[in-house]
Formats: sequence, C-alpha cells, structure tokens
Amino acid sequence: MRRIIDLFSGACGGFSLGFERAGWQTVAACEIDDWRRAAYGSNFPHVKLYKDVRDLTAAQLRDDGIERIEALVGGFPCQDASNANSKGKGVDGPRTGLAFEFCRLAGELRPDWIVAENVPAIRARGVDRVLAALEGEGYVLRGQFRPAMPEVQWCERHLLARIHRYTVKRLRREIEPVSLQDFGYEWDRGFSAL
Repeated sequence: MRRIIDLFSGACGGFSLGFERAGWQTVAACEIDDWRRAAYGSNFPHVKLYKDVRDLTAAQLRDDGIERIEALVGGFPCQDASNANSKGKGVDGPRTGLAFEFCRLAGELRPDWIVAENVPAIRARGVDRVLAALEGEGYVLRGQFRPAMPEVQWCERHLLARIHRYTVKRLRREIEPVSLQDFGYEWDRGFSAL
C-alpha cells in the first residue's frame, strides 16, 4: 500500500481522506493548532500526529518507524499570500513561508511524489521561490516548454520524463532502418556519379 504524510493537515484532513479513499495510507500528519490536531486525530486515529512542521525531521520519522513514503502532501498556510490580506508578505510571511519547510521535508524524505496547494494569489507573492526550492530538491524543472510563451515555465520532473519517453518512442517508430547493402549501394552510387 502506498503511504503518505499529510503536512498542515487541518482538522478535517482533506488530503488524507482523498488519498485514503484512493487506496493510499496516511502514516503521519502534522498540524500546529491543538484543536485542529485533536479533531484530525478523531477522524484518523491510526495516524501518527506531529505538532510543528519546523521541528519535524526525517530522522524523527525513522525513529517512529516511518521509513519510506511514496507521497508528501500539504496545503501550507495561505494567510500571507491571500488577496484578503493586502499587506501580506507572501512566502516571506511567517505562515505562508512554511512552504519552505514543506520543501525541506521533501528533500529529507525523498518521496516519489509531492502534492502542494495554496491560493491563486501566491503566483504573485513568491511561488517562484518555492518552486526554485523544489527545483533544488529535484522535483521540478524550469525552462521554456512552450515556445509561444516567453516567461519561465515550470514542469514536474516525472511529467517531463514521460513526455520525453513518449517522444523518443514516437521518433523511433518514424525512423525506418535500412540494411547495410542498401546503405552501401546508395553510398557507392553517389561516388561513381562524380
């Protein structure tokens, strides 16, 4: 069974619920608010709970018997990036800046997949720095993937690898091999005409 850790889980554990309904197992969750953590624990009594993402480490998880996970998921706090907070500092704020803790744990835990969500306004409030941190951990790549778009684009590395494999397979099907005799015949004929 595939295993996840749910960061910034909240009281309801929406990511945990969705992944568990899809056949995954949540093995750990992290939520700083006591009442939300208690509610989450009532909803998911089988999950090991942690309080502060800033204190959570891969070593601590290993000590607690959590060796390997396939996915790290979380919706880091949005208060500093939301349009409702016109004075918000985006990822430089104390809450939304916890996105970098998500990146740190992704680097320590090395899951196959990461899933993060936040408000649309984060696009103008520092998401490029969060993506750069994930790029440093090997999870996303930046480049110009659509020539008509001049700005930098980001692509998840697994997706780019699938696109590459598909393209290589398609190109290989388009190449028609020739025999050595056919190749040599054309080659010899070209020189004899000189």
